[in-house]
Amino acid sequence: MEKKIYTDNFERMLKDKLDEFRMRPSKRIWHSIYNDLHPGKKWPSITISLLLITA
Repeated sequence: MEKKIYTDNFERMLKDKLDEFRMRPSKRIWHSIYNDLHPGKKWPSITISLLLITA
């Protein structure tokens, strides 16, 4: 029975500590996510390149 109480206290303490813990990604990660969601526009440069090559 005492082992059960010890385990319950440990689990409660661990849960409390993990509830307070927050991981925040670095700015580099946020920039990478942003660039993945909003890729640069490549069509104008491809179009201009094709026009210059074919002209």
